Amino acid sequence: MSIGTKHRVFGLDAIRALAIVLVLFSHSSLLLFPNQDNLFLNLIRFFGAIGVDLFFVLSGFLIGGILLKQLNAKKVMFKDFGYFWIRRWFRTLPNYYFILIINIFLGYHFGEDIFDRLGYYFLFLQNFSSKQNEFFTESWSLSIEEFAYIIGPLLLYVGV
Repeated sequence: MSIGTKHRVFGLDAIRALAIVLVLFSHSSLLLFPNQDNLFLNLIRFFGAIGVDLFFVLSGFLIGGILLKQLNAKKVMFKDFGYFWIRRWFRTLPNYYFILIINIFLGYHFGEDIFDRLGYYFLFLQNFSSKQNEFFTESWSLSIEEFAYIIGPLLLYVGV
């Protein structure tokens, strides 16, 4: 299996690598120094949020490019969006649900009270009705991304 390096853009790969490093440092600081609060750790955590923002920008740029290419070709049918959604979901949902289930078992094992809002996590609604609790905090961005995957193509389809 080849990666197809001739179609890769070095700048986008560099931004992706930077985003990964920023998020990893942020999460590592939360794990290594959970109860500490100082300027250095707050700065690392702030840059972690910037890393998440970079992921949103990259995702919008790359996925938006795919959708705009289809729209500009004037060969867009609603079933094409179904194919788009299936491809996206097969890339993200299996891992999301796998980690969610692991977190449920860990939360149960450590006696956390997570079960009152657990259904929201399965439907990506965990940060729509109230502030997300400490259980699986990383899922907030995927929740937003999944709704963008649904709403964005529909808006493009209706607007064109």
